[in-house]
Amino acid sequence: MPTPAGEAVRLRQRFHAGESLLYAWLLDDGAGPLAVTLSTVFAERAHAVRWRASVDALARSATRAS
Repeated sequence: MPTPAGEAVRLRQRFHAGESLLYAWLLDDGAGPLAVTLSTVFAERAHAVRWRASVDALARSATRAS
């Protein structure tokens, strides 16, 4: 997924009653590579359905500090 901070990968894992989301960026600021992650877990799948778009929007808004 494209973000102002760079390309991110979204991983979604579904389990019996819920779902987890993980977003990962691999950045290189000149001092070497840096991995950044954002993750959340929803205990109930209904909550995941309700909030997934908002969490995606949050990840898409990620920027790099200058």
